[in-house]
Amino acid sequence: MTADIIYAEHVSRVNGAKAVGDDLWLERADLTTASGWHLKPEGACKGDVCVPIPPAREAEFIRDGRASFNLAALARQLGQPVVHDDKSGTWYFGEAAANRRATFTSLQAPDFELPDIDGKLHRLSDYRGKKVLLVAWASWCGCRVDLPVWQGIYEELKDHGFTIVAVALDSAGTPAVRDFIRPASTALPPRLKDIMGWDDAFTERAGVPQYPCLIDRKHIVGELYEFINVPMVVWIDENGRVVRPAEPAGVTDGIRAMDLKTRLLPKDVIDEAKRLRRTYVDAIRDWVVKGERSEFVLSTEEARRRASGPDDSDALATANFRLGEYLFEKGLRDDALKYFAEARRLRPESWSFKRQSWELEQTGKASGPEFFAEVMALGDDHYYAPLEMKEPGK
Repeated sequence: MTADIIYAEHVSRVNGAKAVGDDLWLERADLTTASGWHLKPEGACKGDVCVPIPPAREAEFIRDGRASFNLAALARQLGQPVVHDDKSGTWYFGEAAANRRATFTSLQAPDFELPDIDGKLHRLSDYRGKKVLLVAWASWCGCRVDLPVWQGIYEELKDHGFTIVAVALDSAGTPAVRDFIRPASTALPPRLKDIMGWDDAFTERAGVPQYPCLIDRKHIVGELYEFINVPMVVWIDENGRVVRPAEPAGVTDGIRAMDLKTRLLPKDVIDEAKRLRRTYVDAIRDWVVKGERSEFVLSTEEARRRASGPDDSDALATANFRLGEYLFEKGLRDDALKYFAEARRLRPESWSFKRQSWELEQTGKASGPEFFAEVMALGDDHYYAPLEMKEPGK
């Protein structure tokens, strides 16, 4: 059979692969091409890492006199999530949840490389030496109007060794986000201005974004930083250390008080949304000026508590979502939808998975009746987690 193998985000088409249930057998040369692993006497090796083959289970990994190797068995040994679509012959191998959790525990900001709308590639590490506010947003969220407002904050603080890096978690890519990154007007629609909590002190300084605005079609940054909703932000210091893990960017659950007929919010809800935004931006200002002396820089223990990282079910959800995206891009829409549904089932708290897959299914669905029905049915759960931050100076 011919298999499309997605391993470490690298796609290989392998002829002669053999799929048997949840096992994927590859010739030794194909194993290396598809995954970077080599079969050696000491086991499966990549670089300086070798994974011994359990002697009692060798038949699970090797057959035909070591001519064939079971990549899926190796993935299970390493704790990697594996999802496969038999109809298209596509196999997705994800990152082990334990590896992701180790990254979160280290509090070192994972590097990534993404394009802007002109195709220029940017790495997070390009901005080492500056404080970075990493902002996640999407075209299917009201936060699409935030970018010009963040520009005013960037202008205010950029001379203090500060930058914003905005990342659109948007599988539709450049066409979906271009008009928000380079807007014809920086005026916010009044309704969205209230929902997103920006008052006139911010919107009057809005401008076309001059900070890096990148596009993440595969939601890779969402996985690296646990962005389960948008807008969310991470604070990263000059040394590439996360000082505040992913949290809502000063937004509230006020949307749950919306009148669904008029799409308007009560005045007290609007006032609270604006108060919280001011509180959050004031905290950013304090951090930018004071650095590690800021009261809003979390202790190592507290930062680790808030950044626990994904579990195995979360990693499997991501693998299903990524496979769905791949199939969708290949035009296999109906096949993709079942993997999107499985990702939502495995990780129901990920609104990024829900809303992005809904939007791919039908334009506008991410802000339609299904979305509001789920938000209104949350009960005691939150759409945005409450901000764990006191007001500056109090």
